[in-house]
Amino acid sequence: MDNENSQLWKKVEQDKFKYKIFLFVSLTTWAVAIGALTYIGYLFYLEYQHVYSLYEVALAKETDLYEAKKNIYIVVLSISIIVACLSSLVVVMRQRSSSLQDIQLRLALIEQQISDTK
Repeated sequence: MDNENSQLWKKVEQDKFKYKIFLFVSLTTWAVAIGALTYIGYLFYLEYQHVYSLYEVALAKETDLYEAKKNIYIVVLSISIIVACLSSLVVVMRQRSSSLQDIQLRLALIEQQISDTK
């Protein structure tokens, strides 16, 4: 019986380790995605500054200025959507994690009661 329990606990620990690796990879890729979007937004901002300087000396049209602003707004909207999705996922994962911990605790208590009665 102890051998079975140790095998089960090893499996639980392996699953926890796999989950931590998955979480690390996921957070890393999201950080890279947000960083890339921030960099793209910065490049669009530089483009907007250039178009604005051309607009000031009447070398660019007002529509060019609006197009440059639109690109910045799209990047800001994309980052906002990503952050909103990630925060929602974090809330869901925390709820799932806490309920799984409750289940593990209850199973451990039941296992202890069973082993005490034998």
